[in-house]
Amino acid sequence: MATSGLTPRERKRGRNSFLIFELFNVISFTTLSGSVLTLFSLRLGADSFFIGLLSAVMNIGLLLMLVGRQTIRRVGVKNQWGFSWLLRNIAMTPILFAPAASAAGNTTAALLLVFFSMVGFHSFKGTGMVSNDPMVGSLSEGKDRGAFLARAQIYVQTMLIATNLFVSFFLGPDARLSRYLVLICAGMAAGLLSTIFIFRMPEPSLDTPGPGNTLFAVIRRSMKRPEFRYFIALASLVALINGLANPFIIVYAKKIYGLADNLVVLFLVIGNLSVIIMGLIARKLIDRLGAKALYLIFLGILCVAVILIIGSPPLGKIGVFVFLGLLFFLYNFGQVGGANSQQNYFYTITDTNERLNFGLLNHVLSGTAGAVGSIAGGLLLHGMEATLPNPVNAFRFFYLIILLLLLACFPLIIKLRNVGAFSIRSALEIFLSLKNLRTIALLHKLDTSTTVDEEARVIDSLAESDSPVAVKDILARLTSPRFFIRSRALRALENLPLTDEVADALITQVRRHAFTTAHTAARIMGRKKVEKGVRVLRQSLSSEDYLLQAEATLALAHLGDRQSIPKIESILSNSRVPLVQIYAAAALDIMKSTSSLPYLFNAMNQKNSPPYFRDEIILSIADLLGIGDWFYGFYSQFLDHALDGIEGIIDYMKDCGVDPETLSTVSDIIRTLQSNRRAFSRRMAERLSNQHGDSGEIITHLIDIARNGSLMRFDRLAFLMAAVLARLECGAMKLE
Repeated sequence: MATSGLTPRERKRGRNSFLIFELFNVISFTTLSGSVLTLFSLRLGADSFFIGLLSAVMNIGLLLMLVGRQTIRRVGVKNQWGFSWLLRNIAMTPILFAPAASAAGNTTAALLLVFFSMVGFHSFKGTGMVSNDPMVGSLSEGKDRGAFLARAQIYVQTMLIATNLFVSFFLGPDARLSRYLVLICAGMAAGLLSTIFIFRMPEPSLDTPGPGNTLFAVIRRSMKRPEFRYFIALASLVALINGLANPFIIVYAKKIYGLADNLVVLFLVIGNLSVIIMGLIARKLIDRLGAKALYLIFLGILCVAVILIIGSPPLGKIGVFVFLGLLFFLYNFGQVGGANSQQNYFYTITDTNERLNFGLLNHVLSGTAGAVGSIAGGLLLHGMEATLPNPVNAFRFFYLIILLLLLACFPLIIKLRNVGAFSIRSALEIFLSLKNLRTIALLHKLDTSTTVDEEARVIDSLAESDSPVAVKDILARLTSPRFFIRSRALRALENLPLTDEVADALITQVRRHAFTTAHTAARIMGRKKVEKGVRVLRQSLSSEDYLLQAEATLALAHLGDRQSIPKIESILSNSRVPLVQIYAAAALDIMKSTSSLPYLFNAMNQKNSPPYFRDEIILSIADLLGIGDWFYGFYSQFLDHALDGIEGIIDYMKDCGVDPETLSTVSDIIRTLQSNRRAFSRRMAERLSNQHGDSGEIITHLIDIARNGSLMRFDRLAFLMAAVLARLECGAMKLE
């Protein structure tokens, strides 16, 4: 994807200016539009149709983005935005005379002054909004895009709370028009101040003009992309729903539950608090789970809020406050959360060089849909109120229509292309899991770690989470400049779910990181059964990195790669590194390669082999013979005190019920192990040959071993042969 070309320093300074701009802009927009203007208009005598018309003006203003598109390349992104914002605040001047017209008894004139002020305000806003997507898209670049947008939302909602609290207390119970006039003047002043910080933002790059970048060319190109086609349809439908629903929730609170203006504003504060909580959640989730999944979750929450309106139960005074508090909380949580997810998804599926035109198309279609929704909503609700005697039923039927439209959004969300690491189903499972949410909190901490020790501690905690959410970030740590971090991250993958990305990363580690982390990756590949890693593991059997060679033999055994047995047998015979030989022996044991027994016995005869090496070989032989677990206890006894081990085997024969003659003969053979090794070897071979010689190839080989004086000189191997004889005599061992 193309990038904006901003340096990290420019992006950081631009983000700071943007956040300060947002704070002043919130004050301006809150007092010059939205709820305050709705309450102001109702105070002037407006009906539901006029409220819908004002909301439509806000959306129709977005059509002026078509004008802004023609000038933005000549004027520049931030100049167009800044001068448009300056003019939009000046355009509000006529509204200052509305209270005087109302006082003179001319309601129509007062409302016209409000209407034309809003036309000017939103027209200039629409012209400036052309700059929004290129600017915000460039400032939000990076892996923390979702977190930055969510943080901006938190700042906005915090200022909204402060502004709405001030508005609520300032208006008071009577909410006189003169007080609204003061708020409007304050909003105009804040709007003018906000433009200063627009001019302090960096100038982002724009797409190159030309035949391929005309609006019609963009429309044709965008409609060929399924993800953008579904996105545009979804965004337009959501805008239509917002146009229908948003302007009238305040009217609902006033008309159905009789709230004063200042109390309505207090409930707006509750809604703002919910958005802050939403932002805190989204900033940690959206970059992990993807915007698509969160979009669905937030719209689901919005559906719950609409269902509450449809219910509209009769309530007492306290019940009204609880009910409306919950309603405004859920409504804003879902509505603003959905908008935030939609914005994040848009920036994810568009390049910098197409963001201006695609954004323009999105805003124009959404603005048109929103305007249609607002006008239709005003007419529809006005008609229902006139037709239905009970106003509660009017709002119930009205929001039932909205609920049905919301439900129609879900198939479109499902059809959107996944741009996150998880499907909707997986994301929902993660969202509903405390373990996964804790993992996400750890990942957020990992992103903010500044020291190697802190990063390592978080990685260790993530390794214990067993959560798929952690995989992507742990994989990213495999490129850390610190070996300490890379090795920790690799070990963490051992406890995390296996994905194709994890398998590919492990293969890369084995192929490219010999003498460092390759052996760890090889071990994980074996334990996680990474089948597509067989080839690189086979190649590693010849590696000069003895740790990698050792782990590769064991990994191939876990994968059941019997084609590697000859190479592993060769390693056992020719390697002079005891660890590699021990791993090779264990690998042959895991694969139950009884044909490899000669190689294991011959390994006992290698010069200067340490005792622990012979212990491992003997135990591997015992496993291959099928007596490993049984033999281990007696072997441990033998190593502590040889006579105890010998007598333990004889006692075993007594317990297994062999006849007295056999017990006497075999016990006598076994006891000669310490007193006369040559006699023990000869008599062992004779007994095996006479009593069990027709048992198959393995017994033939054991007879040869018993006759091999150079091997039978080892006490520990001789004891294994004694144990084998005891098991055979008891009929507890089958050799073929």
